[in-house]
Amino acid sequence: MSILFVGNFVNDVIVKKTKDGEVISHATGGSVTYGSIAASTFGSYPSVVSVVADDLPRDFLQSLRENHLVNLEGVQFREGKSTSYRLEYALDGHRTLKLEEKGFEITTDDVVIPIEKKLKQSAPFPDALFFVPVAAEFDENLVFQVMKHFVSLGHVSTFVAFDVQGFIRSFRGRRVITRSKEKMIMKLKTLGLISLELNFPTILKTEYAEATAILGNLTPTECARTLRDFGFTIVSVTMGGLGSYLSTALTGEVYIPTFKPERVADETGCGDTFLTCFVLELLQQRMNNFRSSVQPTGDTKNVLEVTREQVIHAAKVGSCAASFLVEQVGPNGFQKRDAILERVKNGVPTEAPVEARSVTVYKPKKPTNE
Repeated sequence: MSILFVGNFVNDVIVKKTKDGEVISHATGGSVTYGSIAASTFGSYPSVVSVVADDLPRDFLQSLRENHLVNLEGVQFREGKSTSYRLEYALDGHRTLKLEEKGFEITTDDVVIPIEKKLKQSAPFPDALFFVPVAAEFDENLVFQVMKHFVSLGHVSTFVAFDVQGFIRSFRGRRVITRSKEKMIMKLKTLGLISLELNFPTILKTEYAEATAILGNLTPTECARTLRDFGFTIVSVTMGGLGSYLSTALTGEVYIPTFKPERVADETGCGDTFLTCFVLELLQQRMNNFRSSVQPTGDTKNVLEVTREQVIHAAKVGSCAASFLVEQVGPNGFQKRDAILERVKNGVPTEAPVEARSVTVYKPKKPTNE
């Protein structure tokens, strides 16, 4: 399976407060980092489109290319500074996110040209496309142009996945804030309409905190259904260690457990890992159906081409993949598909929260009018 991630790598400055002062470290992050390594370890062939500067560690990119077999032909270098965030952790674990450098815009040509180049080399067309911005490096217009280009090439069965965070973020100086509710809803409805108009199977992932910032004080189930009504095929509202709620026409709204890890060392990148492995397992199940000539349903509107049980299974695989990631610090806890399936089968799943509203609701900083 060939998949493509679109978003910028991030130079993270990590500041952890201690009783004796603070400890500062540096890491390369962003959804394209965690997603591509998760995909490679799972057993697929990931590529990345990103625009960076020379301040992004070259040894990191070399490791991605050589150790994880991530295709980086779509990574462009420009003069300036790469996207950078400062992550400040208080003694109680509370995190404050500050923008150090916004980085570069990603254009439609930045995405389309590498794809066309690969096609000329007889490389496989992407089975899945992940739009994962981290600092508003592109918007819904790029999504429309790229997906329309896919249609022109005759590829409308590609799974298209979105992570909400980069679409709803805005900035006031170094402060990271949310856009106004009206702007956030407009952006997501636009993405949903694009999905419906071009008839792609689409997956939207959002943390419950983000969903409540957009929709108000709804339950996770209500958030998932409301967002699906915007036009997405699948919506997943994640709640960290409490699991997630899934909404699709095939399943309705269902709870997806997470699985007990051996320890919790670092939760960074869990959402990226969940989304990546969820989509990859969906692709695997669809491929299995094609090979066995299974027709999941007579409903011609089933653009996923999988069954209800296969959707739920794939979501559990994504959730279980994230449970491995938390066991180690940094992008080091990824597991192969076989190990993930073993934990899905024999691991200890969480139970659905008795009262959905007991999940912490995000209280955003004052939104911008942008």
